[in-house]
Amino acid sequence: MAWVGGILGVVVLLLYVFVVDTWELPNDDPRLATSVEPLLHAGDSLIIARRTGTSLGHLTRCPAPDGSGYVVGRVAAVYGDTITVTNGGMRIQGRVGEPSRTCDVAKVSVKHPANGEQVDLRCGVVELGRSTRILFHPDLPQPESTHVVESGKVFLLSDDRHFHYDSRDVGQIDPATCQDLYLRLWSAEGWSDGSSRLTGIW
Repeated sequence: MAWVGGILGVVVLLLYVFVVDTWELPNDDPRLATSVEPLLHAGDSLIIARRTGTSLGHLTRCPAPDGSGYVVGRVAAVYGDTITVTNGGMRIQGRVGEPSRTCDVAKVSVKHPANGEQVDLRCGVVELGRSTRILFHPDLPQPESTHVVESGKVFLLSDDRHFHYDSRDVGQIDPATCQDLYLRLWSAEGWSDGSSRLTGIW
């Protein structure tokens, strides 16, 4: 057992040094915290890639182009795509990402990033090669917007489509600056929160 424990310890250490890093989702940035709901929450301790670079469909962390901090979103479109962001999804030629069904919990309550009040949003499941839960407001829809992805850039979308903080707000992102998110170690509640302990991110 001692040998096995020692080997596992060395493997974990090597992974941490060369492959992955840890990051705590900030508690002091309401706009970022709301934009990553419902999958992630402020205070989550996460495993992220140490290397930089990302690709289509990945949930990733990127420095905001204006230097104001980080943006966390899904790579929804890449160079050559023309993406139209709708209230509850997106459209790209050959790919349509609109909610196909409601989540197990149809409504999710989030804090308004400006005033802290609770707001109920609809939760829907979007299929884009993987199932992704998104939040949107059916009665107060966001206006549609269309964007052509530039060379050397990607277009990020927040899972919270209503209170978003993504490429609609900060512009298109250089993927070489981004680090993908892999795993939640635990939530702000700590190790005792079994529902959020060691959960995969996709």
